[in-house]
Amino acid sequence: MDINSLYFTARSGDKAAEEQLFAVLAVRFRVLTNHKVWNEQDAEDVAQNALAVVAREYRQTDILISFAAWAYKVLDNRILSYLKGKKQRADVYNNDPPEFLQSEPMLKMKLLDCVRRVRRANRKYGLAVLLHYQGYTTSEVCAKLGVTTQNFYMILSRARAMLKRCLETGEIS
Repeated sequence: MDINSLYFTARSGDKAAEEQLFAVLAVRFRVLTNHKVWNEQDAEDVAQNALAVVAREYRQTDILISFAAWAYKVLDNRILSYLKGKKQRADVYNNDPPEFLQSEPMLKMKLLDCVRRVRRANRKYGLAVLLHYQGYTTSEVCAKLGVTTQNFYMILSRARAMLKRCLETGEIS
């Protein structure tokens, strides 16, 4: 049975067809993702993420022509998002420090000291600032810290205030 036939059978309520559909998709998604994402763990994460999206949305989405094309497009979008995020993180790591830090080495040392102080005072605050600066997306930072988006922005705001206070006065509290 092909993927589209399995989809129509599964959508009508056949649990065995649904299991078979996702078993076939899982294998195909892993193979395709491994070809585009060369890190095995990341490829597995991307494939699982795409499968989760398909599983969550396939019943509500009216697909008249090709379920396979829709599912592969979901996978392709997840791969592109991964690659874009990877490039952004690489750009942050490969870039030179901002010009103002290059011209004032004492400021750079003071800023690094303040980041360490913030991190010692509150680990989440320090991690939030560092991860955000390194180019991680808000959702990635939230997942790493285990917080909601609103909570992340509150943490980031407080951490920045602590950094500013540290740079101005040498104290964080």
